[in-house]
Amino acid sequence: MLITPLTDADTNPDASENETAVEVLIENLANENVSVKSEVVRSLVDIGEPAVAPLIQALENDNPDIRKNSAIALGKIGDERAIEPLLDLLDDDNREVRHAAEIALGNIGEESIDLLVSYAKNQDNAVYSRTIAVIVLGEYGEKAVPSLIQLLSDDEYFLLHPDVRSALNKIGDPAVEPLIGLLDSADPDVKSRAIQTLGDIGDDRAIEPLGKVLNDESEQVRDLAKSAIEAIENQSKDENLSLVSYGKTPDFYIEDERWDFLDKLDIIVTASETEMDKYIRPKGPVYGYGYSYYGYISVGIVADSGANESKLNEIYDIFDRHAQEIGVEDVPVMFEYGDVVAGEGQPVAGEGEPVTQKTPGFTGCLPIMVILLLYGKVRTCP
Repeated sequence: MLITPLTDADTNPDASENETAVEVLIENLANENVSVKSEVVRSLVDIGEPAVAPLIQALENDNPDIRKNSAIALGKIGDERAIEPLLDLLDDDNREVRHAAEIALGNIGEESIDLLVSYAKNQDNAVYSRTIAVIVLGEYGEKAVPSLIQLLSDDEYFLLHPDVRSALNKIGDPAVEPLIGLLDSADPDVKSRAIQTLGDIGDDRAIEPLGKVLNDESEQVRDLAKSAIEAIENQSKDENLSLVSYGKTPDFYIEDERWDFLDKLDIIVTASETEMDKYIRPKGPVYGYGYSYYGYISVGIVADSGANESKLNEIYDIFDRHAQEIGVEDVPVMFEYGDVVAGEGQPVAGEGEPVTQKTPGFTGCLPIMVILLLYGKVRTCP
C-alpha cells in the first residue's frame, strides 16, 4: 500500500484556505484599480508570515505589477527571508520593480546591512544595482555608517563613491565624527572624499578639523578643504530660510498610489502656468515651481522679495482651484524661501525638493528628479 505523507493542508484545513487566499490576492496585485492593489497589499501584510513564501515566489512572476507589489508587501512584512530575493530584484528589467525592491529593502531593517554591503562590493553585479544597494544603506542611519566609511575608504569601489557620499550625507550627524577621522588618512584621495562629504553634510563640527588640513601637502586636499569650509558656513546661513506649507500631503501605502497622485499634481501644475506667469521673477517673487516625488507642489520664493502671507494665499488659490477641478482637496503646496546667486539667476537649494521646472534657473534639476525622469513623469530642465 502506498502511503502519502500528510501535508499541512491535510492536518490543518485553515492552512489550505490561507494558501488559496494568498494565491488569489497575489493575482490581484496586477489589478488595474490602484485602490484594489493597495487593499490587496494590506491584506497580504495582515496575513504576515504565511504569505512570505508565496510572495517570494511571486517575485519571479512574468507580470511586473505582481513583482513590484510583491516586493512592497514583503518589505512591509519585514521577514529576513526576503532580503536575498529582493537583492536579486535590483537587476530586474523593469524600472518600477527595481525601485520597489529598493523601498522594500529599506523597510526590512538593519538585518540586511551585511548582505547589502556584500552585494555592493560584488563586482559581478551590475553597477546600477550595486549603487542602489548603497543608497538603501543610507536609510539605515547610524548602524550603516561603519560599512559606508569602509566603502568610501577603499579605492576598489570608486564607482560607488558618489552614492556612498550621498548615503552618508543622508545619515548626517552620526557620520560626521567618523568622516573627521578620515582626515588623518595618509591617502590624499581618501582624505579628499571625506572632505567633500563633510562639506555636503554641513556640520559646524567639521570646520576646525578642516582648517587643520588647509596646510596639507596636497593641493587638491587644500582646495577641497577651503571649499568645504565655505559650503558649511553658507549652509549655516541658509538654516534661517523658512518653509511654509499649505494643504495636506497624502499617505502612500504603495508606490502606485504615489504615481497616481503625481499624475494629478502634473495636471494641476500644467493648468496653472498661465496664471502663475505674473508671479515669476522679475515680475513677481517666484523663482520657480514644480512638484516633488514626496507628493507636494513646491514653490520657490526669493527670500528678500517681500512676499507675505497674502501673496502666498493668492498663489495657493491658483493651485487649489485647479486641484478641485480634478477632485483633489487640500492640495499640498510647500513654499520655500531661498536666495538667488548673484549674476547667475540660480536659486540656492534649501530643504524643498521641486522636480518639474517651470522657469529657467529653477532648482528642478535635483537628484530626486532622476527618479521621476526614469518613469517619464516630468519634463527635463532646459
